[in-house]
Amino acid sequence: MAARQGRASKLPERFGAVRTIVEGPGDELLVGTTRNALLRGTLDAGFTPIVQLLQPVVHIWDSATLLTLQQIGLGSFERGVGSLAFSSAQALAGGSDGNEQLSVVRFSPDGSFLAIGSHDNFIYIYSVTEGGRKYTRFGRCTGHSSFITHLDWSKDGHFIMSNSGDYEILYWVWPDGSDGTDINSLCRSHHERLVAVADDFCKVHLFQYPCACPKAPSHVYGGHGSHVTNVRFTHDDEHLVSLGGKDTSVFQWRVLGGPTPPCSRSPCTPEPSGDPDSR
Repeated sequence: MAARQGRASKLPERFGAVRTIVEGPGDELLVGTTRNALLRGTLDAGFTPIVQLLQPVVHIWDSATLLTLQQIGLGSFERGVGSLAFSSAQALAGGSDGNEQLSVVRFSPDGSFLAIGSHDNFIYIYSVTEGGRKYTRFGRCTGHSSFITHLDWSKDGHFIMSNSGDYEILYWVWPDGSDGTDINSLCRSHHERLVAVADDFCKVHLFQYPCACPKAPSHVYGGHGSHVTNVRFTHDDEHLVSLGGKDTSVFQWRVLGGPTPPCSRSPCTPEPSGDPDSR
């Protein structure tokens, strides 16, 4: 099979580099650039600018004629994300996330989630409720080693594919049963020495109590085949019971060492004993 030579068209330097390309009617392409310009045209005939923005605004376009229906000023949003009601041109919601500029946003096919790619190498996921008026942080995807350039959802909304500035392509899926809370349950032992935590990732964590330090060390125990919904110590603190979600299992863990008086050790020092043994 012979390869067909591709066609190329160079944009004037004053419009900046190409940021995004969208197919238009027929052979026409719409091109967005890094200097806030939007151009239309073909590879053969070249491109002409529709608009070049000097201020942060949102244009609402007629998809058939490509005429501007509304132009909405957003002020000086930095690292901000806004949601607009097109009929009234009023902002419904707004906010900021991350420490760098945001480069790409995509709603899930059913509109229930919003994925935001940032130059801090993270993808932020928001749940969308109240008809697009409320956005709540659902989670954050970490794994890219460069800034996010593009992302998209699968048709069923269960997967995200993302590209980054170092040409990485990653695929993401939320753990089965995850609802974005990560921690589903917490229980302190009666002798106030241990804290058990159930998470969305099939694990039971055991911390020393009190646990007042960020990223405090813990013992982590696996066994469940789905998210862990609840944990509770028995009345004598000799056992810990954990409940599974979709695996519908009940685990009983034996706490080695038995009850002891409250510990005076620093809350950030790992506890040498008190490891549970599942039985």
